[in-house]
Order: sequence, then structure tokens, then C-alpha cells
Amino acid sequence: MNFDSAYATTPALFGVGPDQLLIDHVQLLDPGRPVLDLGAGQGRHALWLGRQGFRVHAVDLSAEAMGQLQQGAIAEGLPLTTEVGGFEAVQRPPNGYGTVLVFGLVPILSRDQIAMLVTALGDLVAPGGVALVTAFTTEDPRFGERSDAWPRVGVRSHRSPSGLTWTWMAPDELVALFSDDFEVLHHREGLGPWHRHGDGEPECHGMAEVVLRRVVGAGPFGRRR
Repeated sequence: MNFDSAYATTPALFGVGPDQLLIDHVQLLDPGRPVLDLGAGQGRHALWLGRQGFRVHAVDLSAEAMGQLQQGAIAEGLPLTTEVGGFEAVQRPPNGYGTVLVFGLVPILSRDQIAMLVTALGDLVAPGGVALVTAFTTEDPRFGERSDAWPRVGVRSHRSPSGLTWTWMAPDELVALFSDDFEVLHHREGLGPWHRHGDGEPECHGMAEVVLRRVVGAGPFGRRR
């Protein structure tokens, strides 16, 4: 998928409102500390939080998406900043981020990139801060079809005809990726809601979701002092 092209031609490609996971756990977010939205897309989470007064830094590889988000934030006078790039290049503020959102990013990462993301979260999330992370699982109705048809590039990781890497988690795999430096506040797996991307066919995904709190006393990169 060419995300720049998709974002340019489809408003709200992944929906308008935030994921229910964020709505259900927004009370855990510290409004006095900045939020990092990784793989922010057109900004459905960043804009929602910005309207509630959160300072959000949104990061995405798509310049088109970040341009749209920046225009929307300026139009509404919201405290949002944007950055075109991957999670690997994000600079940690002196005291870390109070919250890091990772919605829709894990499924399009390789296994090596997922390992790098887990390590990065140990650095980016401030002690006592929270991370909200979602992934696709092997319960996804299309997993069998796609894993059979697409070339395998890793464990439950396959290359789509468009060249995009898709990775699915085994049951309980997502939550197991995080060390004791994160306390699990919420973990759920099952089918996600039915939805459309633009005028595409209705679909749903096998989903895993976790809400994690960084343990106070953990050092940089997820290592206890």
C-alpha cells in the first residue's frame, strides 16, 4: 500500500474517532506530560487528545498524513506537533513521554522492527507513564489465506503483493514481549469491530491490545537500575 496516496485520496482512512481502547483508558493519561503517537496516520487519536488539552507529538512515515494533521491542528488551535519519520528516530524528551500510543503500527513491522520498538518503548515511556499497544493476531479471518499466499519473511510475518510486511501475533505473544519493567494494566484478545477503509469492503481483524505502565525505578531501555 502506498500510504501517501491512500491518505491523499481518502479522508479518515482509518476512521474519525479514537480506538475504544484509548477512550476506555484515557483516565490513566497524565495531562501534565506529553503524549507520543507513533504511526499516527491522519491523527484520529492525536486530534482527539489535543481537543482535551493534551500536548501530543505525532510521528508517521507518511508526509501526506503529517501534513493533513498539522493543518487540522493549526485550524483548531491544538497543542500538537508532527514529525515525518519512523519510531527509531524519535528523540526522547528529558523526562520521557507520559504516554506512548502504538495503534496500527505493529502489524506492518518486521520481527526485527518489533523487537526494536519494544526496546524503544522502554526508553521513551517515562517511569510511571503508560503505553497503549495494539497488534493483529492469528485469529484474524484473513491470516490463513494471506499466510498461504504471501511469501514468508519471518515468524508469522509475510510480504504482501504491494511490498508491505504484515506480521501477526500468536495468542498472548504481544503481552509477553514486554519485560517486568512494564506492569500490565489491561490485556484483551479477540475479534475487533467491523469497519471499512474508505469505500473498501467491511472487514474485522483478530486483535491483541495491552495497556502497560512503566515501572518506577526502571532505567533507560527497559533495564532496572
